[in-house]
Amino acid sequence: SLQERAEQCAALINTLGGSATITPGRGSAVLEGAGCPLAAAVRADPVTCYLIEPLIEGHTGVKAEQQCTHGDRPACRFKLTT
Repeated sequence: SLQERAEQCAALINTLGGSATITPGRGSAVLEGAGCPLAAAVRADPVTCYLIEPLIEGHTGVKAEQQCTHGDRPACRFKLTT
């Protein structure tokens, strides 16, 4: 199920040093991190977030669209769909 895959995504972000939560939606789920495990890289180049999309997709088989917060305090946010 999408929820199970979202939980796999959260676990992946957590192993990278993040703290992810899941908000279920209609046909989607939003994975949000309380901070960013790649914050230093994201501050230097926000494109870094796009590198995580294929990692999530390959790990779980869901489509991941990054909607991260950039700037001085980056935070992960990915919309997941099947």
